[in-house]
Amino acid sequence: MIEIGTVAIIGAGMAGLTCARALTDHGVRVLVIDKGRGLGGRIATRRGPFGSVDHGAVALSVAQGAPSDAPWAISYAAYLDAAGARGAAVYWPEAQGWVGVPGMSGLLQPAAQGVAVRLGAEVTGLAQDGGGWRLQGSVVPDMRFDQVILAIPQPQAMGLLGVSPDLQQAIAPARMRAVWTAMAGFDRPLPLPGNLIHCDDGPVATAIRSSAKPGRAGDGDAWVLHASADWTAARLELDKPEAAGLLLDAFLDSSGLDRRTPVWLEGHRWRYGLTATALGRPFVRDAGRGLSVCGDWCLGDSAADAFASGQALADALLGQ
Repeated sequence: MIEIGTVAIIGAGMAGLTCARALTDHGVRVLVIDKGRGLGGRIATRRGPFGSVDHGAVALSVAQGAPSDAPWAISYAAYLDAAGARGAAVYWPEAQGWVGVPGMSGLLQPAAQGVAVRLGAEVTGLAQDGGGWRLQGSVVPDMRFDQVILAIPQPQAMGLLGVSPDLQQAIAPARMRAVWTAMAGFDRPLPLPGNLIHCDDGPVATAIRSSAKPGRAGDGDAWVLHASADWTAARLELDKPEAAGLLLDAFLDSSGLDRRTPVWLEGHRWRYGLTATALGRPFVRDAGRGLSVCGDWCLGDSAADAFASGQALADALLGQ
């Protein structure tokens, strides 16, 4: 086993699980902790009356992120291919990318296999204990770790890094932006020609007929609408039902459809949905104190960037 001690990774998204997978494969004792109920972070799936609805990432593409001949990009492509071979993902030609089965979060199952994961546990603070760390919040109180990795959005990492002003200062230049998302279900298909619509302007940035993705089961016609950054910023503190209703009305109007009442409508606010300004390096680390930070926002805003960040941090830890 590589002698870097026990490692706590806060965040069960692509960056955290990629890092955890690499460390675990080399015999490192790792525990991944996430406050959510499932894996994936923003590679998210919600169960509703219309089956699995992906209200985060649309599809994962090898074309995103660094040039395809970069070493980590080759590993990322291999990961997606392997997920497909295992039945955890299906290629969706319309999006030119992979979608998880039965939902997008299924894409994280291969990374999580064999990794110790604790869900529904929120970490509210970090405390040094001798040469190691204890986690504060709804976690097992007697757990102590030699290393802590924050694989969470930049603003959340800033909130936990009061113990390390140097790391706070190091990640401060990165910026994230919010995204309002609406999920709507209709008892009959909307008469639109495509299943993936990108809009150059207006309230809706992307509209996805989620029920048309391969591997989806369920009745009716389910849509996911991601708002533009400007529209979201102007309405960030709306109630979820109001934001979802406004977004749906805007989508129907822009599509030339009569307004209609959906059978199901929910809103979700991704307060840290996308990266506005990337950090410009794959991770930051205080090696002496055993504290590190990674995430998609270090390099960009795609799952490919998250994979690269988590892999780069794991390589640095294993190389020490």
